[in-house]
Amino acid sequence: MGSNNPLKLVTHTSIGDSETDTWKNWLADDAIFNHPEILAAMESTGCATVETGWKPQHLSLYENDELKAFLPVYHKTHSYGEYMFDWQWVNGFHRAGIGYYPKAVSAIPFTPVTGQRLIQESTNNSSIQKAIIEHMESLEISNFQCLYLTEAEAKQWQEAGALIRHGYQFSWYNDSYEHFDQFLEKLRSSARKKIRRERRQIAESKLTFKRFRGAEITDEIWDFFILCYKRTYLKRSGHEGYLNKSFYDAIRRTHEAQLILVVAYFEDELLAASLNFVAGNTLYGRYWGTLQDVDGLHFEVCYYQGIEYCIEMNLDCYHPGTQGDYKRRRGFIPEYTYGIYHFASESIRPAIEEYLELEYQELQQQFAHWQASSPYKKL
Repeated sequence: MGSNNPLKLVTHTSIGDSETDTWKNWLADDAIFNHPEILAAMESTGCATVETGWKPQHLSLYENDELKAFLPVYHKTHSYGEYMFDWQWVNGFHRAGIGYYPKAVSAIPFTPVTGQRLIQESTNNSSIQKAIIEHMESLEISNFQCLYLTEAEAKQWQEAGALIRHGYQFSWYNDSYEHFDQFLEKLRSSARKKIRRERRQIAESKLTFKRFRGAEITDEIWDFFILCYKRTYLKRSGHEGYLNKSFYDAIRRTHEAQLILVVAYFEDELLAASLNFVAGNTLYGRYWGTLQDVDGLHFEVCYYQGIEYCIEMNLDCYHPGTQGDYKRRRGFIPEYTYGIYHFASESIRPAIEEYLELEYQELQQQFAHWQASSPYKKL
C-alpha cells in the first residue's frame, strides 16, 4: 500500500480473528447476514472454506491502531454461490488466453441480499475504498468484486476507481395493509384473479400451512426443513445444496428468535417448508424445499405466506430472493441491485466498461417494460 495512505490493512483467514465485538456494532438493524456469528458459521461448518473455493481473506483497516472498517473477502477459484454471475467474462478471458481465477470477492456466501459490505465506523471515509483497491492491485488476482451492496456504497467504490454493475431483484412493500385482500385490491383485475385462483387451488388440494417462529420450531420441523432443502437442491442441481445441517444448526442456536419457518402439510403430513429471517422491519425469504412438486405450492410457501406474515406483524418489506419475473406478476416490485468491479489489468477495463454500459441499457429498457406492465392499478 502506498506510503501516502495512513491506513493499515490486516488480513484475517477467519472471521473470528477480526474485532467482531467492535464492527458488529456498526451494522444496520436489518444487516442480519453480516453478523459475525453467521459468517463464522459459514467457515466453521465447512461451507465457505478453501476446500469449497471460498478462501477467507477478510480485511480490517486501522488508523493509529484503531479499527475503522471491516470487509469480508474471499479469494475464489470459481463463480458459484454468488448470484451476480460473471460466466461470460470467465469465458472471454479463457478465449483470450488470460487467467480469470483466483479473484477476490466481498459478498455474503450463497446469500444474494443487498446490504452493507464495507462495514465502517464512518460512511464518509473515502480513503478506505482507495486503500482496499490499492491492496487488491498488489495481489495475484485478476479482479476484485463487491456484490449486492447498497447504491450509496457502490457510488463510493466508483469514486475510488471501481466499475458499477447493475442487476435486479423483486421486493414487496407493505402499504399499511390490514389483511391480504386489501393488498389484492391494489392489483389489476387479472393479477388479483390469478392469485386468488392459485390460492383456491392450493386449498382445494387439501394443503394447509403453519408458520413457526423461534422457540416454536421443534427439532422435528427443523430437520424436516433441512431434508426438503437437500432434496430440492439435489433434484435441481445434482448436489444437496451449498449449506449443510451443521450450518443450519449453528444459526438456529445464535439467531433462533429471528427465524420463521413456513410449513406445508398434506392431510397432516409434512410436505414442504421455507426458511425466513426477520431483521429490523424486514422479512427475508431465503431457502425452501419440498418432498413433492405441487402446482402453486412454491408461490404459497415462499411468497403469499410471507406477505401475510408481513401484514400481520406490520413489517415494512419482504425480500423473497433473487430474480424471477413471476414474483413481479404477484405484486413484487423490481429494484436495481449493485456490484462493483476492479480489474488488475488496465487493458481489460475498456471492454468491461462497454459490456457494463450495454448491459445497463438493456436493463433500463426492461425496467421501462416492467413499469408499463405493472400488476398494480394505475394511480
